[in-house]
Amino acid sequence: MPYESMRILVVDHDTEDSSRIVGTLREHGHVVTVAGDAASALAIAKQDEPDAVLLELAVLGASAHEIVRMLRGDVLRPRASIIAIGSSAAELAQIGSLGADLVLETPLDTEHLGSLIQYITRLRRHSVGTR
Repeated sequence: MPYESMRILVVDHDTEDSSRIVGTLREHGHVVTVAGDAASALAIAKQDEPDAVLLELAVLGASAHEIVRMLRGDVLRPRASIIAIGSSAAELAQIGSLGADLVLETPLDTEHLGSLIQYITRLRRHSVGTR
């Protein structure tokens, strides 16, 4: 099944990881923007109105909970999805309860990342559209 082109914001300070993720997503026809810190991520999300945000929690540190709340509260459109990535299962569970649509533990399987983001975003659009 072909991918629907989406606008995706990748928030990651690790250029090697983000390059791999961005490359995979662009290969599947997505328009990808990268932010290396929380402040840039919020500014870009407000301006670009992405369909999905792929959020590496290590970038955000202690402010991860607040950033997810801000993205979900005032910054993102209701139909946009947030996918949180981290290495701590406990941290990921907390972020999921704050409004992330999906939490993924590192290391990522980038081969299937594009289809997973598209699937989660479609589910979010459907659930928001039916409320």
